[in-house]
Amino acid sequence: MKRVLASAFVLSISSVSFAQVAAAQSADAPPNHDAPPPSVQLKDLQDKLEELKEKILAQHVHLADWSSAFFQTDEGAARLDLRFDDQVSSVFALTRTLVVLDGAVLSDRSDPSGANLDAPQVPVFQGQITPGDHTVQVLVGMRGSGFGVFTYLRDYKFEVRSSHSFTVKSGTTTRLDVAACEKESVTGRIEDRPAVCYEESMTNGLAPEKTQTPK
Repeated sequence: MKRVLASAFVLSISSVSFAQVAAAQSADAPPNHDAPPPSVQLKDLQDKLEELKEKILAQHVHLADWSSAFFQTDEGAARLDLRFDDQVSSVFALTRTLVVLDGAVLSDRSDPSGANLDAPQVPVFQGQITPGDHTVQVLVGMRGSGFGVFTYLRDYKFEVRSSHSFTVKSGTTTRLDVAACEKESVTGRIEDRPAVCYEESMTNGLAPEKTQTPK
């Protein structure tokens, strides 16, 4: 309501013509033979009116900013909590993880040794996002990992590409867990097991998820 009133006030002031202001002042003021010529008086009135309009416009902008901040709500906004997890067995070791959201790279980690990418629940993106449809694309590189009679597994290298589309609703937080995982293989072949899994949930509100600090 305040924003509309401020706009109407600015428009009413700007619609007053220079001639009307000059006529009003000349009608009220007594004759002054030493006054500057009308053209000079009109120029002064124009300058004063422009200064007044600038002050009113500045107040209008300030009022609009204050109103926007005061009445801001969760409506029209959404939050995404995107995490990556390593759920593969000791038969595999991750060598690369790439996560892309709507064409933008969020995370690109690599380790040819496969020793440093096994951290659980790695946060990839935690923040506000536009409500609507989104797509996450994932690339996972793996290699076989084995000891003793299973050392031959180290020669196996795999690359899994996957995508997942999801919808984010206004005023909610979407939790999307992406994981390097293993699927059941009908053939029993090890090269058929690497996969990417998704788990999605939604809660009302935009508050970040609270995490407990280990004691």
